[in-house]
Amino acid sequence: MTIKESQRKLIINLINKGRITTQFTKERPTDWNPGSVNDPEGEFFHNFTDISAWRKIIELLEKGHPLEEVILKNPPGAKGYVMKVDLVGITPQLYIKLEVINGNSVLGRSFHYSERS
Repeated sequence: MTIKESQRKLIINLINKGRITTQFTKERPTDWNPGSVNDPEGEFFHNFTDISAWRKIIELLEKGHPLEEVILKNPPGAKGYVMKVDLVGITPQLYIKLEVINGNSVLGRSFHYSERS
């Protein structure tokens, strides 16, 4: 399901304010791995860092990249937001999953190559 523009703006605002985390917990497991993803737009084709991953997310959101709402398994019933991104000269796609926690912060749940076709 495509998200409302107000939800996109909330996510952008929270990230811009630094209200972000990637902390793994039993209730909210993460697969945040920007260091395993080549950044084709970065200097010398290096891998993403935490900082450049969040910058890429902001760039994509501001450009209106499709963001799909999904229901998470952990915690059960919570909403997540997924982007699948084509990177220049790289396959498979980049898979990004975010979760807004209590409307106050954004949890980076996933940032890695997509294993799905």
